[in-house]
Amino acid sequence: QMKSNFISLISHDLKNPLAKIQSVVARNLASSVEGPMANDLTAIQKYSEELDHYIRSILNIARVESQNIKLNIVPSDLNQLIDASIISLRPLAHDKNIKIDTDLAPLFLTEMDPILIKEALINIIENAIKYSPSGTVIAIKTFETDLHIVTEIKDQGYGISEAELQKVGQKFFRSASVPDSIKGSGLGLFLVKYFIELHSGKMEVVSILNQGTTVRIKLPNG
Repeated sequence: QMKSNFISLISHDLKNPLAKIQSVVARNLASSVEGPMANDLTAIQKYSEELDHYIRSILNIARVESQNIKLNIVPSDLNQLIDASIISLRPLAHDKNIKIDTDLAPLFLTEMDPILIKEALINIIENAIKYSPSGTVIAIKTFETDLHIVTEIKDQGYGISEAELQKVGQKFFRSASVPDSIKGSGLGLFLVKYFIELHSGKMEVVSILNQGTTVRIKLPNG
C-alpha cells in the first residue's frame, strides 16, 4: 500500500509540470513559429504526449494494485468514445501514414465507466498504430450480439506467435516479434483486460505472426 501511494504521489507531481510544458508548446505552435523551432516544438509535443501516456499507465497500475478503482457507471455512447479516442491518436497515425477505417453500428447507450473504457480503447488503438508498419490500415468496428456490445480493432501489424498468445494481457508482456526500436511498457493490454473485466466483460485477442492482430472487447448487452 505504501509503495502504491508513493508511486501515485510521484506520478501526480510529474503530471502538473508536464501539463504546463504541453500548454506552453501548444500555445507556441498555435502562433506563427516556423522552421527548425516549429520542428523542435512538434517533437517536444510528441515526446510529452508519450510521457503523459506512461504516467497515466503508472497511475492506473498503482490504482489496480491498491484495488482503489471505483467504477462511475453511467449510460454512455461507445461509438462516441471510439471517435474521441481516434481523434486523440490521429497525429500518431498520421506520422506513420496509417489509415484508420471505422464501421460503427448504431448502438443504444451502454452502462459503463466512460473514462475507463476510453482509456482501454486508447491503449488498444495506440498499440495497433505502434506495432504496425507504415502505410497499413487499422479497421475498427462495433456490433451487437444477444449478450454483448462488441468492439473489434484489427491491424496489419507484426502479429503475435501462437506460443505467446497466452501471455497477452499479462503485466509487462512484450512480443518477441516487435522490433527493439519500438518502445513500449507492456502495460497497455494488461490494463485493458483489467478495465474490461471490471465491467464483467472480456477481452479476446486473435493474431497471426507477420499478418496482424485483432483485439475484441465484449461488454454486457443490457
